[in-house]
Amino acid sequence: MIEVRDLVKDYTVPAPPRRPAFAPPKVKKRALDSINFTVPKGQVLGLIGPNGAGKTTTVKVLTGILTPTAGHVRVLGFDPQRDRYRYTYHIGLVFGQRSLLWYDIPVIESLRLYADIYEIDRAAFDQRVRQFSEMLDIGGLLHIPVRKLSLGQRMRAEIAASLLHTPEVLFLDEPTIGLDSVAKERVREFLRQLNRDKGTTIVLTTHDMNDIEALAQRVLILDGGRIIYDGAVGPLKELDDHKVIDIQYLGGPAARKTLLAELQSAGGAVYDGPVDEAVTATSGRLTLKVPRAAAVEAVARLVALGGITDLNVQPPRLDSVIRNVYEKRLAVE
Repeated sequence: MIEVRDLVKDYTVPAPPRRPAFAPPKVKKRALDSINFTVPKGQVLGLIGPNGAGKTTTVKVLTGILTPTAGHVRVLGFDPQRDRYRYTYHIGLVFGQRSLLWYDIPVIESLRLYADIYEIDRAAFDQRVRQFSEMLDIGGLLHIPVRKLSLGQRMRAEIAASLLHTPEVLFLDEPTIGLDSVAKERVREFLRQLNRDKGTTIVLTTHDMNDIEALAQRVLILDGGRIIYDGAVGPLKELDDHKVIDIQYLGGPAARKTLLAELQSAGGAVYDGPVDEAVTATSGRLTLKVPRAAAVEAVARLVALGGITDLNVQPPRLDSVIRNVYEKRLAVE
């Protein structure tokens, strides 16, 4: 479905303010540096990375908004820039911070305009609006001007607009930004169903690792315009050789110190942090990281101490792993 080879994108940007007098007023910045990847039909691909890593630039090149400086890009057999008119009939695009809908008119009028643009007949349009009304819960929003919608309501309507012409590939750039937890889960469930039932290929960029864990079958981590990881989420978590233990305990700060001191009594083999600091700590609750090999011993020591009312052991959170990758504490190359 998507083929990218040796993709390069350069931008011309203002030079630093303290440049030498003889230096040019503008310089080139490389946003994408010879990246390569392919995406098969029906896959949900997550693009993640710090700000400026090249995620949105990649999406803009793949959708034909930007022209690459060099390299080969094909989506569904189309060159996104040269075949842009025909190509746009086959893709959908949602930018979390830019609207597809007209601000001052009701949602249904925007959808009708898109139906005309994509030459969708009336029967198909009515059927799809009914489907989206049910699946995205936008039935009550159709006759409300977009400017009166909450962000979560607008994003659900944006997704409906992007899918009105039943695209084979859907590009999503921060689709859940600013949404509350209920709205986020509604959007995620809809996208899971869309991928499962229609086989729609989805390319997702996000800073929300819950989106990645809920949706992505594969992730690309970009950093400085290069791909530094290409694979599934599971192996990515295995890069961090720790387990996270979440404990509910009886007692206050003194009990917390006792718990940590007990874990440290084996010379740091169980808990490798200071007694006065864990990953997170609130009254009666403690979350800490222990080396994977010491997790069983840590649990045994905690249970033997008594006073534990609840205990849960999990692999490290994906956002923690990704943060350590960004900060070069974990190597992925």
